[in-house]
Amino acid sequence: MQETNCQEMRDSGATSARGERAWYMWDAFLFGIFAGLCVAFLGVPSLLDYFAARRGGYPSFGGCFVSLGIALLLLAWLAVLCVRLFVTWPRHIRGLWRLLAAWFAAAVVLVACVVLPFVTLGPGYKSQTRGFHRYIQARADIPAMQAWLDTIDPNVCDGLWIDVAGTPRAGSPTVSFPAFISDLKPRHVQLSLDVANRPMVCLQWGSGLLGTWGLAVGHEEMPIPKTQPREKETLPSGQVFYNPGQYRLPLARGAYVWHDIE
Repeated sequence: MQETNCQEMRDSGATSARGERAWYMWDAFLFGIFAGLCVAFLGVPSLLDYFAARRGGYPSFGGCFVSLGIALLLLAWLAVLCVRLFVTWPRHIRGLWRLLAAWFAAAVVLVACVVLPFVTLGPGYKSQTRGFHRYIQARADIPAMQAWLDTIDPNVCDGLWIDVAGTPRAGSPTVSFPAFISDLKPRHVQLSLDVANRPMVCLQWGSGLLGTWGLAVGHEEMPIPKTQPREKETLPSGQVFYNPGQYRLPLARGAYVWHDIE
């Protein structure tokens, strides 16, 4: 009889231990899904932008809707987590200090879930630029552009953007854009001089909310500048504004693709 009672107590203790473990296993599942949604919030639109830019030169127009949908899921999931933290946890965690420590640990995990994807994946324009790099690599004739630039008079390279509305046209009577530029269908074209006062051409796509990106081609010996971060500038009046930076990826000798950093 005594052995039966001991066995029942052991079974009851094991069942109780399993019950105690079961309640926080749900939280591990919920935190895991939240971390996955945080990664998807940045990762999925970035992948869409990469493949869209690689295929057509432009980012994915559906990326913002995907981000919105994942953001709504994140808010809903965060609400569920808050219910677990402030309603379920106090029922199982005894002692105020233990509960406060558990809440602090949960807050650290939540912040890490949000911050780490931003640190590891980076901003979306980088994925788009990598896709655009592949797009231009397959379509642009860089040697032909450089040979054409050798025929350009440096005196007509005034550095002004020419609004071409998808069809480049001459910026002056002495300059005409060849088919290997017009076939790329940029929105704007700029003829200017590099640091050695040699002609270079810059093709630009995008505008407004999409941002701007493009292709710069110069002489083979033209140095490719490093990525320029956005810079803060303060006027004598005290007004503060930011000069846009530029993210750059080398394409060939004397050529690179870029994306503005607003």
